[in-house]
Amino acid sequence: MAKEYGIIDKVIFYKNVCDETRSELLKNAICVLYTPHNEHFGIVPIETMYCKSIVICDESGGPKESIIDS
Repeated sequence: MAKEYGIIDKVIFYKNVCDETRSELLKNAICVLYTPHNEHFGIVPIETMYCKSIVICDESGGPKESIIDS
């Protein structure tokens, strides 16, 4: 999709990073897109909000209950 919209050079995609790398990425992120197939809780959105970054996710499972819309 990023390629389709011509923003591939402005977006960085990460997948399955270690805890230390994830913490550093979240501290420096503008926003985080969280798209699990079937997530019952979802710690990444909580960590993202703690780091004062924007989290974007769907309304399923745990994220639906734990994301604060402000």
